[in-house]
Amino acid sequence: MALTTAEQFLTVMGDKVVGCWKVTGDGTTTTLGTPVGTIDAAWIEESTSGTSVITWSGGTITFSSAPKSTLSCYVFFIGTA
Repeated sequence: MALTTAEQFLTVMGDKVVGCWKVTGDGTTTTLGTPVGTIDAAWIEESTSGTSVITWSGGTITFSSAPKSTLSCYVFFIGTA
């Protein structure tokens, strides 16, 4: 399975891409690819997903634990296109 994403917004400002995705968990997946080459900053707006810590490297976000199945959170990111 995989995480399900629903784009909330994605915009380009100069050489930066700013986005927000609603992420619904599958209970097993801990990584999420983004449409940026290098993430400069990312954060999570916790809801009920069961995960609250994220890290990033390159264009990939990693959750500290897999978001729970069918539960969601919002992930925001800023990166270089």
